[in-house]
Amino acid sequence: SPIEYENIGLLGSNLDIWDLDSIARLNQRCNDIGVDTIELGAAIGVMMEAGLLNFGDFQGAMNVLEEVGKGTLLGRLLGSGAEVTGKVLGVKNVPVVKGQAMAAYDPRAIKGMGVTYATSAMGADHTAGPAARAQVDHADPAGKAGLSRKLQKLLGVFDTTGLCLFTVGAVATNKHLVLELLNALHGWDYDMEWFDGMCIRMLEDEKLFNELAGITAAHHRLSEAFTERKMPGIESVFDVSEEDIASVFNYSEED
Repeated sequence: SPIEYENIGLLGSNLDIWDLDSIARLNQRCNDIGVDTIELGAAIGVMMEAGLLNFGDFQGAMNVLEEVGKGTLLGRLLGSGAEVTGKVLGVKNVPVVKGQAMAAYDPRAIKGMGVTYATSAMGADHTAGPAARAQVDHADPAGKAGLSRKLQKLLGVFDTTGLCLFTVGAVATNKHLVLELLNALHGWDYDMEWFDGMCIRMLEDEKLFNELAGITAAHHRLSEAFTERKMPGIESVFDVSEEDIASVFNYSEED
């Protein structure tokens, strides 16, 4: 089966592995075992950061992946994800938010995506508000909170109706078509105000669920690995202010 962008990023360049055949083999083994390629790629990267494997060591990565399949002590550690692996191995440079590993978009370069990582109910969920394709200056922190909020409200259309995210090209500027389909299917007569409100209520309910589960404002931020450690090449950090990040939760605001 094909290897997607995320798999190439997390199992490939993230591990300093550049041979597509090798990446495809890691991807296939993840599928066979039944583990997430983003989370496991990040966890193996953390293990490499700890010095237990060398970056670029394909066979070493395959070997530890096999440990996950066998359920050994090391395998259970990796299988618990990047955050747990980082805590056990004493690594601070761990690309997670709320326990979920980041996809292959560095928040220091794509700051709108960093805001989405910080504020998404599920943690570093790149599908919650995919800012990477927006026609903006991604390195500029200005306006990225509003961009993320706008996209999170848009993605509510997909999450509440079951539409595939990859229809976003057709739906993003034509939400009324989705509403018309729903009205026609169910015999409803709802308007766009109701439809937009439904998406906002979904986001508010997710935030309330998290708060009842113990999630606080302290969880809506990225680690120092991204706010203090500069990204090589562009010498940038994730510098969207905490005030801007907090404003994302004002879902009823117009964007």
